[in-house]
Amino acid sequence: MKWVSSVSSSSDARQALDDVLDQVRSDFGEQPPDLVFFFVSSQHEAHYADLHEWLREELSPKHLVGCTARGIIGRGLEIETGPALCVNAALLPGTEVFTRHTGFEDMPDADASPEDWRQWIDLDPEINSIVMLADPFTTELEKFLQGMDYAFPFAQKIGGLASAGGEALQNGLYCEDLMRHEGLVLIAFKGRTCMEPMVAQGCRPVGPVATVTRARSNMIVELDGTSALEFIQGVNDGLDAYDRKLFKSALFFGVTNDPFIDQPGPGDYLVRNLIGIDYDSGAIILAGIAEEGSLIQLHLRDRKSSRIDLEALLDRYLETHGEAKNALLFSCLGRGQYLYSTTNHDSDLLNERLGPLPISGFFCTGEIGPVGASTFIHGYTSSIALFKEGPVA
Repeated sequence: MKWVSSVSSSSDARQALDDVLDQVRSDFGEQPPDLVFFFVSSQHEAHYADLHEWLREELSPKHLVGCTARGIIGRGLEIETGPALCVNAALLPGTEVFTRHTGFEDMPDADASPEDWRQWIDLDPEINSIVMLADPFTTELEKFLQGMDYAFPFAQKIGGLASAGGEALQNGLYCEDLMRHEGLVLIAFKGRTCMEPMVAQGCRPVGPVATVTRARSNMIVELDGTSALEFIQGVNDGLDAYDRKLFKSALFFGVTNDPFIDQPGPGDYLVRNLIGIDYDSGAIILAGIAEEGSLIQLHLRDRKSSRIDLEALLDRYLETHGEAKNALLFSCLGRGQYLYSTTNHDSDLLNERLGPLPISGFFCTGEIGPVGASTFIHGYTSSIALFKEGPVA
């Protein structure tokens, strides 16, 4: 297994592509890659199709996938503004790679069988991992992720939502010889290439764990038998001055619906935004469903918490898996310099703990990754795919 990441910030589209091709050829020679991930910034919008065609002609990869984004990550550099183009190329012995572009018009119903889902997406049931690149405006992504979990429960899943455009049909998705402006591109692996997903939600818990005792859809009316608003005000009263300041601008809710978890720890919570408060009833409204019986803990996000969270995840990976050969980094537009006031934070930390790695990816309008056994769309996270070579079958 061999991976290389190459990046260019040239404003000239042809020059940018030549730059990245030179970097790939210096590692691979004239050998065509088995797989290429291709990410391009919105400043190259006039040449989205040209770049796709040039790359296929020049590099002749067996498989080519990618998308457009507002910020690009390549070779460990996080280029959040300005023109950028990244290629992440791989030689993958003993691996079958499957690529699909799909819309959602004929997606199976919620009560369809796993076999129905597998036939619809036309994938081998023995795939071990899936990477997804999606347009945020034209996908029924939550239903799709539920279907993929149902059809491929043992496959690891990760991905990101394209961010170059602010409305439908402004993003580009690449799948082999196709360029589309809607839907989703899926890349699946079978064989020796293994992928371990990691979701850094960047929060720390505050206050006690509470049980949702009354709720309607995404509205929580009561926590531990008291009004939800009264509960969170009580938590706020017990915080120090620094955390009370964060409480006003960086408050989130960790939710777990797993009936087998009675003492949630790091990684057990799905972190969701607070999107509203009904002061008359004392109810709070979340960007996600919280069922009665769910466990809730308030969370705060700041740069220190985000760093500690990612450090812990990387250290846990190192203890369990030992090494990685490549990283795909799908990072929220709200992270990067906006959160850390410095460039390359997450990439530098990846290299510090696991590197040097050929890190590639982009800044997203939503990140895809697992919490527990289910796959979700996240915000303000970094979803990371770490690749390594598994044993010979």
